[in-house]
Amino acid sequence: MFANDILLQEVMSIASKFCEAQVLELPYDFADLNLEDLYRQRLDSKKALLITKSTKGIYCRARFEVREAAKLIPFSLPFLDLLVAEKKLSKKAADKLQVAFDEAFANALEHGALELNSNLRTQVQEDGTSVYEALKKSRMQEEKYNARPIWISFNLQSAKFVISVRDAGYGFNEQNISSTFQEIEKPSGRGLMLMRKFTDRLYYNKKGTKVTFVKELVR
Repeated sequence: MFANDILLQEVMSIASKFCEAQVLELPYDFADLNLEDLYRQRLDSKKALLITKSTKGIYCRARFEVREAAKLIPFSLPFLDLLVAEKKLSKKAADKLQVAFDEAFANALEHGALELNSNLRTQVQEDGTSVYEALKKSRMQEEKYNARPIWISFNLQSAKFVISVRDAGYGFNEQNISSTFQEIEKPSGRGLMLMRKFTDRLYYNKKGTKVTFVKELVR
């Protein structure tokens, strides 16, 4: 599908991001590894990052706690530059896919793990500051919330790029969230609308804690 040396660079960038954020520590140097070495092992004992290769393509899964999320933001989607360079995606489509992922990531963090209600966005405190942002800051410091995990996965195949984001929250009913353009200014539903608009397929698990979206690639 893609040259191994190029894929190795992409894989290294993912792991490096997690190392820089101190989400995982590697017991070896990348210089001592090749792509097949990486595919054969998990990158640490806590399973913070898993990279495998199969006939269906490359699969990466990452797990981290909410308190580590701030160190990982912004999280650039892997493989996008490669897909643009190989003309599998246009630059515009790649940028939109990044936006879709950013929205999914923010939803998992804020609404899933931190249990923040979008309706709070319109409320202000006596000092004029946002009730939503104040509660978000507070819960990021509470063990009840900041120890919750978030999972993200990327599956790059020859014909499609599949991305999933899952949180450990209580989930939600997708039917209750408006996603029409006419209601884009409402405090809830905008992120879901953008995810739908910028991807080819999008679906949630039954509980509403995991979103998966698919972007078809140019063959």
